[in-house]
Amino acid sequence: MGRSARFALEALALHGFEALALVIPRPVFLRLGRALGAMVAALDRRHLSIARVNLRRSFPEWSEDRVNQTARGVWIHFGGVMFDLVRILAKGPGSVEPLATIEGRAHAERAHRSPHGVVLITGHFGNWETHGIVHARNFGSIGVIARPLDNPTLDRAMRNLRESAGNEVIEKEHAMIRSMRRLKAGQGVAFVVDQNVQEKEGIFVNFFGRPACTTPFAARLAIRTGALVLPCRAVMTPDLRYRVIYDPPIDPREFGSGETAVGALTQAMMKATELWIREDPDQWLWM
Repeated sequence: MGRSARFALEALALHGFEALALVIPRPVFLRLGRALGAMVAALDRRHLSIARVNLRRSFPEWSEDRVNQTARGVWIHFGGVMFDLVRILAKGPGSVEPLATIEGRAHAERAHRSPHGVVLITGHFGNWETHGIVHARNFGSIGVIARPLDNPTLDRAMRNLRESAGNEVIEKEHAMIRSMRRLKAGQGVAFVVDQNVQEKEGIFVNFFGRPACTTPFAARLAIRTGALVLPCRAVMTPDLRYRVIYDPPIDPREFGSGETAVGALTQAMMKATELWIREDPDQWLWM
């Protein structure tokens, strides 16, 4: 299938599922997404195998049955997450807040009182897009660093989703200038910090006992500006609701200055992310 035909098919599927989301109750709609996730897990053997390998390396004490169950559970979880995002696109950001319980509100409020702004960090964990909406509606808008999607229709939909609660989408090529501007104004900027990057763009930190190359950009901004770092995530519960959780803010001044401090703060960020994943391993993108 050619690129343009695939893009058109993806756009058609998105619009069709949006129409369904308006008429199907949310629990039924998310169960449909989870069922499709299970189907993809059965068909996409390559990525399922990658997830299994990563899980074995990270949890060597697990049985093979648990590895297989968790790898499949990742697809099921994100099938439900994707359908929930489609539902929010169809119904608007106000449909999210009744489903979310905020834990650690005092931590978020403390971070946002900082005159130097706040660097929010999360991962490809739980439902990070829903978290951005809930955060904006409770603590004010944030800048969201994001790479445009290849499909222009899907990219436009994701931008609309992220901006629907008042957040600002910041593309990577403009990230430094616009992030600094927001932090100097005492505002927030959010980063997904668990993505592998090329060696020339990143630094190596310990992640699940192995070296992983990740971006130091969030830590560098915090060290440079004095912005508090706020680790946070949105966990999907068994009843398909969300726990939006804020950990205590990290003060970058405790790490000193310069590139040594950047490396140490980046390691602290990845340690926080690893702890979340260990608590709910089927809610992270192991593939």
